[in-house]
Formats: sequence, structure tokens, C-alpha cells
Amino acid sequence: MVVVNGKAGKDYKDIDKVFWSAAGVIAYSAQLDDGRWVQVVGETPGPAFDQIDPPDFAPDGKTVTYTGRRDGKVHRVVGSWVSERGYVEARKPVFSTDGKSWIFRASVTGGPGWVAVANGREGPVFGMVGVPAMAPDGRAYAYRARTLRGKDVLVFNDQMIEWFDAVLTDPVFSDDSTRLAFGARIGRDIWWKVLEVEK
Repeated sequence: MVVVNGKAGKDYKDIDKVFWSAAGVIAYSAQLDDGRWVQVVGETPGPAFDQIDPPDFAPDGKTVTYTGRRDGKVHRVVGSWVSERGYVEARKPVFSTDGKSWIFRASVTGGPGWVAVANGREGPVFGMVGVPAMAPDGRAYAYRARTLRGKDVLVFNDQMIEWFDAVLTDPVFSDDSTRLAFGARIGRDIWWKVLEVEK
């Protein structure tokens, strides 16, 4: 069991390394009697998996995210949200400053078949998805992608922007969340594009 400030937690078959966030949230992996593993956040165990990875914390130090494996597939957990679909791979989320908005990319095939999942909503399947960006205020997200037909696009929220020949860099938001920048090629010209983000 884990004892926090003199208070004993639940008994488990085994307990892995304990993690603390700057906000004082505790998380640790614990093994059940049937051999499966759960991630315990505070005193609350999450869903059971065959194997579980160490947790990460959102910038606010309160939201916990991790992956668990079940029947050979990877499931991403973010706070109370658990992916229904099992993935081949599910990368770490990018969070807004307050930890309430997030986005991650995941492989659905192990090859050219990637999706971005923003706040629990899965986007279309692409041949490639780059490192996604979440606006610090959580109002917008963006990522570069390549369609299954080989066309480079930039996805901004639910909008697919296609007016260039190639997207050369992953997008980044300004600290005040009012601008989105990325590198693109139009013909032979290479541009650093800056888009205004509407409030």
C-alpha cells in the first residue's frame, strides 16, 4: 500500500514507482490480484490494463495522462477520458496552459495511418500526422498532415487548409494564442506563414 501524510491507501498485489506533481497530485501504478494493472490517481484507480506506462501530468499538475495496453492494443487515458479505440501507438498529449484542452496523435495501422485526437474527438485518418499544437488558452489546435494520397495539409480545428504545395514545419501558437505560424512551400517559394486566430 501507499501511505500519504499518515493515511494508508488500498492494498494491492504490487505497486510501481510513485509520482507527484507540482500541484500535489499523486499517481502510481498498482497491480490487481488478477495480474492486471491500474493507474491510481489520488485514491482513485483507473481502468484495468494488461500493462501500464508511467504517468505524465498536464501543465496545471492536476490532469494525469498515461497509456495502457489491453489485448495487444494501446489505449490513451487523459484525466477521466479513456480512448475506446485501441491504437498501435498513442503519443503524449499537448495541453493548454490550464490542462483542460489537449490533443495527441496516434497510429491506427502501424504504417501510413495516423489520426489526431483533440479533447476526445478523433479526426480523419492521414498518411502522416506531425506534432500537434494546442493554443495556450485551449481555444484552438493545429497540426500538419499528409493525406493518404500524398497531399500536404494543415488542419486548424475542423478546417483543412490546402492552398500550399508542402507544409515544412509543425505549427506553433503565439503565447497569447492570437497567431499561428508554420513553414510552407508554394511552388518554389518557401514562406513562413502567420495566421491570425479569431477570438
